[in-house]
Amino acid sequence: MQIQSRESQNLRLPKYVNRITRSDYYFIHHSAGPITQTVQQIQNFHMGYERDWSDIAYSHLVNWKGQIFEGRGWGVVGGSTKGYNSRSHSVCYIGNTEIADITDEAKASILWLVDQHEAIYGNRNVQPHRLYSNTGTLCPGKGMFAWWKAGLHSPDSVGYVPRESWPLVNTDPTFTILGQGDDGIEVVKLQQMLKNLGYDTAVDGDFGPKTSQAVSAYQGELYRAGIYNGVVDGIWGPKSANSHNEAQKLSVEFNEDGGAKIEAAYKEYLGRSATSSELSSWVESLVVAKIDSVISFIKNSDEAKAKDTKLASFKIQNIYTDQLGRAATQKDVAYWLNKVQSSEYTWGGVRSFLATSDEAVNRNDKVVEFKIASIFLDILKRKASSDDIVYWMTKIKSGEYTWEDFTRFLKNSDEAKFFADTNPGPPPASQTPDDILTRLAEIQALIEKYDAAIDSAEQHLVELDQAFRELEAQVGARNG
Repeated sequence: MQIQSRESQNLRLPKYVNRITRSDYYFIHHSAGPITQTVQQIQNFHMGYERDWSDIAYSHLVNWKGQIFEGRGWGVVGGSTKGYNSRSHSVCYIGNTEIADITDEAKASILWLVDQHEAIYGNRNVQPHRLYSNTGTLCPGKGMFAWWKAGLHSPDSVGYVPRESWPLVNTDPTFTILGQGDDGIEVVKLQQMLKNLGYDTAVDGDFGPKTSQAVSAYQGELYRAGIYNGVVDGIWGPKSANSHNEAQKLSVEFNEDGGAKIEAAYKEYLGRSATSSELSSWVESLVVAKIDSVISFIKNSDEAKAKDTKLASFKIQNIYTDQLGRAATQKDVAYWLNKVQSSEYTWGGVRSFLATSDEAVNRNDKVVEFKIASIFLDILKRKASSDDIVYWMTKIKSGEYTWEDFTRFLKNSDEAKFFADTNPGPPPASQTPDDILTRLAEIQALIEKYDAAIDSAEQHLVELDQAFRELEAQVGARNG
C-alpha cells in the first residue's frame, strides 16, 4: 500500500498544526458525496467560509479504487470527531455509503490503515462517527456501518457476505466500474450504447469528459423516471447498469393516455400547461414507463412548491388585510406559512386566531370601549366613566397595556379591594349579565357576516386567477 502525499495532491498548507502522541480511537467516516469528489474539493470545503477549519478534517482518505490519500496525516490533531480529535485518528471513504456499498478495494485499504494505527499507537479501536456524535449524523453511512458491525472483515474473509439489500453490490464478476481515465473494450461498449440512445459521445474506447457528461445525462433521465436512485456522477457502475437494464424491459412507447396524465399533472400542480419540449423530455426520459413516478416528481418539484408558497403567502396577506387592516410582515408570512404547511393550523384557524387577537379587537373603538366597560363592571361592579374609557383606550391601543395587564391592574386596585371588603353584591341592574351576553351575540353575528363576505371575495379571486391562467395559456399557445 502507498499513501499519496499532500504535496502530490497540491493540497493547501494548514492554517496551523497541533501534534499528538496518543491515539485511543480510529474513526471511520464517509464524505457523503459522489465518488468523483477530490481531496482538494473536500479540503476547500472544510477550510472555506462555511466551516473555516484549520485543514481538511481527516487523517487519511480512501477512494473507491482503494487509493490512499494523506489528509492531516499521522500524529496530528484531527477535526472530524468533536470531543475526540486530540486523542484519535480518522479515515474518510470518498463516497456515500447510504446509497452505495463501499468497494472491496476501499475496504482493503482502510484495513491496512487500521494495521498502521495499531503498529504506531497500539490499538485497533475502530469506531463509526455516528456513535460518537450528538448531531444525529448518519456518518459513515449504512454501508460502512454494517461492515463495522460485521467485524470489519477483509473482502476475502471466509463468511463475509455483502448485504443483499444493497443495490450496488456487484452480482456480475466480469463487470468493471468505468470512470474518466479508463479505456478499453468495455468503454467502447458503453459509448456505443449511449450513442444508440441519442447521446453525444464518440465511440473511441477513451472514457473522457464527453463520455462522463453523457453518462450523467442518462443517469439524470433514469432518475427522473423513478428507475435510478443513485448519485448522478458520470460514473458507470452496477447501479447504473441495472437501472439501464430495467429501463430496457419497460415499454417506452409514448401514448395519448400518458401525455394526458402528464399534462393534467402540470395544470394541477404547476398551474400551467407543459411545453412541447417538456413533454418530449419526459418521453425521452422513459417517464411513461412509470407514469406515477413522473407525476410525483412534478408534484414535489421546486416549481410546484414555489407556486403553493406564493398562493399561500397571498392568502395570508388577504387575511391580515381583512382582519387587522394592514399588510403582513415577512416575519408574519414566514410564521403562518410554517403553521399551515405543517398542518398545525387550517386557513380557518388562521383567520379565527387573527380575528380574536388583541390587535384585531383594538382596531374597533366600539369593541374596545365595550370590552373596557365589561371589565370594569366585572371587577369593580360599576360603569366605567367617560374618563375611564378614554384613559384605558389610549393605554391599550398604544400597546402600553395588554388586556391581561389592564385586567390585572383593576383586580389589584384599591377600589377593587375596597369593594370586595364592603360590597360583594351583584352588578348594577342597568348592566346585567344578560345585557352583556346580548351585546356579545350581536358582535358575533357581525363577525360571521364579515367572514361570509370575505369567503365570497376569496372565491372570486380564485376564479379570476384561473381565468387569467387560461388566458395566459391561450396567448402562449398562439405565440408558440
